[in-house]
Amino acid sequence: MITLHKPLLLLAFTGVISTAALQADSISLFDGKSLDGWTGDTSFWKVEDGAITGESTAANPCKKTTYLTYNKLEFGNFELSFSFRFMGDSGNSGIQYRSQWKDKAAFQIKGYQADMETGKNYSGILYEQDGRGIVAKRGEHVTLDEKGKKTIKKTFAKSAQLAQQSLKLKQWNTYKIVADGHTLTHEINGHKTIQVDDHQKGKFSLNGLLAIQLHQGPAMKVQFKDILMLEMEDNQTE
Repeated sequence: MITLHKPLLLLAFTGVISTAALQADSISLFDGKSLDGWTGDTSFWKVEDGAITGESTAANPCKKTTYLTYNKLEFGNFELSFSFRFMGDSGNSGIQYRSQWKDKAAFQIKGYQADMETGKNYSGILYEQDGRGIVAKRGEHVTLDEKGKKTIKKTFAKSAQLAQQSLKLKQWNTYKIVADGHTLTHEINGHKTIQVDDHQKGKFSLNGLLAIQLHQGPAMKVQFKDILMLEMEDNQTE
């Protein structure tokens, strides 16, 4: 169970979280000027224009996918929001959450990933790095039972389509990840992209590391800012 920094205020008479409570209880994971609290290969990661910046170039290619990992806390139940942008015509990145170290010395992470790219297929999906691969495509509500049997409900395909249409290159976009017990939800620019109810034994994760991905391959540049974490109470059991 993750310790809360401040109590989460609930409006008991409506059963919803107040906007003021969300703002008051969120903590910033990035100070806007340094990589304090983050661990990664600084030949690829830096702060530029007030944003965490991951960049590979022809002179400094990323031959193996690498991660910048938050090192002060691990997180369980939460709402994470942040802004991101790709500064070129191509790019592939993601946010790892409830993840684990694969190889700490090599900055390698495995686990849930909220994907983003400059292409048209993967932004907003749920991918499990070094695990089950694509767990939910954009527009899918997926349920995985204890044995891993997958049931797919395409209940918000229009919202997912709008999320793709709303993405802008070289401009800031917003991403929100909500992890509540076994339920995981992604939103891009206010549009829901996936929901997953993951109960697969030996596969689901209820807490872990947060990290940013810089994908191997062609030169690219991606930036992140306004990284806000709201921790929520853990009312779930495994």
